[in-house]
Amino acid sequence: MAKPFNINPETILTASITISDIITPSNSATAETDVPSGKMSDLNDLDKLFGPLRFGELTVSRQTLQALGARVNGEAITAANTYFPEPDQAFIDGLQFDPAQVEQRIKSVDGQEHQRVPELLYEIVTLRSPDAAPLLREISASDAEHPMQKIGKLLTATQHLDIHRSPLPEHLPGWETRPRVAA
Repeated sequence: MAKPFNINPETILTASITISDIITPSNSATAETDVPSGKMSDLNDLDKLFGPLRFGELTVSRQTLQALGARVNGEAITAANTYFPEPDQAFIDGLQFDPAQVEQRIKSVDGQEHQRVPELLYEIVTLRSPDAAPLLREISASDAEHPMQKIGKLLTATQHLDIHRSPLPEHLPGWETRPRVAA
């Protein structure tokens, strides 16, 4: 008799985002965070319950999103607004990051893992609606040459790319067939 098909998270090819300076409350009795006591453990509990959130080819824990300064529709990441196994379009479109915290986290990650944070931002921005707010919150105008400002502009430009729009005109000659795009 054939075995039933089970989705095993180990067989899905995704890369996990890990930030080295996040200390989970269960690992240390003196974990220092900028959130009220219990919030990190609530997010950790959700990650244990549902697993990390998947964005394209990457997975990321809710704690890591919080460490990156993520907000959903202006509210900090909490167990209440991330209580689901997979993010929906409203969550993805409402997600925004604090550029200063993103920069700090990129610098704090050990070795080659620092490249994962920009990859995560790219994966998220490619899933967002073109009319959603920019993924990175605004940096002051005095920091126009700041590297995070440049990254923000690239992410915004990527978000506005419409990959589903056909570059061919509506009326083609009879001998030419229009390719079909799956929606």
